[in-house]
Amino acid sequence: TAGMEDCTVIITGNTGASRGGGIGTNGDVIIGTADPDLELGDITVKKDWQAIDGVDMSDIYQNIFTVAFDLYCQVEGSGDDAWVLMDTKTSSVETGFNSWSDVVFTDLLMKDEKGAEYEYEVRERADDRYEQVNVEQSADGLTWTFTNKPVYSLKVAKTVVDSYQVAENEKFTFHITLSDTTDVTAVDKDGKTVALTFVNGTATVELGHDEWIVLSGLKHDTTYTVTEETDPDYIPTITLETWVNSSTYQKETVNSVEDQALSVGLNTVTFINTTREPVGSLAISKTVTGDGAADAQWHFTVELFTDEAMPQQVPGKPAYSFPYTVTNENGTQAAAGNAAVTEAGKLAFGEDAAETIALTSGQTVTITGIPAGVFFRINEQEAN
Repeated sequence: TAGMEDCTVIITGNTGASRGGGIGTNGDVIIGTADPDLELGDITVKKDWQAIDGVDMSDIYQNIFTVAFDLYCQVEGSGDDAWVLMDTKTSSVETGFNSWSDVVFTDLLMKDEKGAEYEYEVRERADDRYEQVNVEQSADGLTWTFTNKPVYSLKVAKTVVDSYQVAENEKFTFHITLSDTTDVTAVDKDGKTVALTFVNGTATVELGHDEWIVLSGLKHDTTYTVTEETDPDYIPTITLETWVNSSTYQKETVNSVEDQALSVGLNTVTFINTTREPVGSLAISKTVTGDGAADAQWHFTVELFTDEAMPQQVPGKPAYSFPYTVTNENGTQAAAGNAAVTEAGKLAFGEDAAETIALTSGQTVTITGIPAGVFFRINEQEAN
């Protein structure tokens, strides 16, 4: 069995004083007192804002509300890689949304156990709703003042949901219209500068899947309109994301983005294109030569299949219904309707769901919207 000497843990070299501590065992724990000669200090962080002419700043503060500051420490002169994160505190807007609270980091050691002086650095956490205008530090390093200004930016993003693998490397055209283009700059997803040319307030850009452009330097009262050139091969959806309060970056689906007012921070417009099922068309024409009856009707059946008869619908989607049009030799329309798919994979035409389509000499029936990759079999009942 283990003796008492085998179960003894001795902790030595603890020099944390005001920050740090020891670990006790299952025996007695004796905690001493801090060295009365330790030199401690406090660092105060003040928050200030650069006002925008004609803007009630209290409205902006409600969409920011808090700003976070990190306190870093190192033995003086140790180098950029020696900084250690010590603490994080936040400055909050005061009641009435007109001023901001001071942040105070307390009981900070000024020297280590060998007498080497500590130096401290306060860093403000970045946010897309503001940028630093100025940072002031008192001579003794114990008071920091950060001055920020609210910023407004616009991100236009593209997403493609390509269920049929038909949109690889495809680009889509966007038109971005701003009510004020003064001092506007832009970068792409890689942070590279994009040169925008505005004509009557509108710039045109091309974006592919998972690409975007961010416009910065926008004034607070700028309005924006973003449109995408339509493509019939895709089903479009638009989402808009903005800050609605200090902690909520809200996404909503919208029908369009037109004359939209900017919110403080990043305004994100995402255009989502979902590929439609690739389709083709089938045309059947009838021509009678010789002494045949030009006005006689000739009846055709159309069967669709892949490895087996084409189903009437795909699970989770509406039943198949293919538009068809019958045209005369001179191009005029003789009939039109929709063709459904029967259990046997044949097309049933019109309201009567007839499994044949009748044509006279010179007529053509064109059936559209048939999924790509589907095979077809056509039979003429009166053949021979």
